[in-house]
Amino acid sequence: MKRLRSNILSQILSFAAVFLLVIPLNAGSAPAQESKTKIKHIPLSYFVSENRIKIAADVTDEAGVKIVRCYFRAAGQADYVFVRMESVKEDRYEGILPKPRKDTQMLEYIFLAVNQKDQVVKTETFRVEKKDEKEVPEWQKVTSEGEIRVSTAPETLPGFKDSVTLDAVESAGRFGTAVGIYLLLDTGGGGSGAAAEEKIQRFQEANKAISAEKSAAAGLSTKAIVAIAAGVALGGGTVVAVAGNSGGGDDDEDTQKPYIQSSE
Repeated sequence: MKRLRSNILSQILSFAAVFLLVIPLNAGSAPAQESKTKIKHIPLSYFVSENRIKIAADVTDEAGVKIVRCYFRAAGQADYVFVRMESVKEDRYEGILPKPRKDTQMLEYIFLAVNQKDQVVKTETFRVEKKDEKEVPEWQKVTSEGEIRVSTAPETLPGFKDSVTLDAVESAGRFGTAVGIYLLLDTGGGGSGAAAEEKIQRFQEANKAISAEKSAAAGLSTKAIVAIAAGVALGGGTVVAVAGNSGGGDDDEDTQKPYIQSSE
């Protein structure tokens, strides 16, 4: 009889342990919803030094698009900065990057979009190389008048030579931090440093999973990838992180295959 009671008690305790593990996951936090944001972009083929660069992407989301940014830096630099992209027609968003210096050989850029539900999506990293051409390409036939507003910037803008206004962004607007474009851990008011570290670790694990999925789809052009996205809840919103990179080729922009990022 004692053995029977012991077995029953053991089963009850085991059930209770499982119950306590499962309930906080389901009742304490809602599952992360994947964003329906789609970003389509034709990668730049090249750039000519000391000319501004017009950057464009088509961004759509059933919930509505709230913010579109282009994060960029000269290759080899530590800091990403961004310009806000403006809606020019329907789903088309455009922005202007500052003039690269003559000694800048390559640029790296990433698109980030936020929908009306504050879900954040970023693309892979695009890389575009300098060409010593006399003729300026269509995407660089941009007026040099006026200043370009660059946000979350350091005191200087390495690799660029232009008239820019450096503008710091409040922590509430640092969506790039959440998706790992840069890791500025804000430990004040938003949780402990350990909690922030845990969020970053979850982001990195999601990126590893995406990389594995992408490797399984070998043979696709890096300029025409439908990225497989994974939703990771960070703080109040949902982040869909897309891993990978892409570089511009020697073709004209009009003949380049588009990059399509979709989290569906």
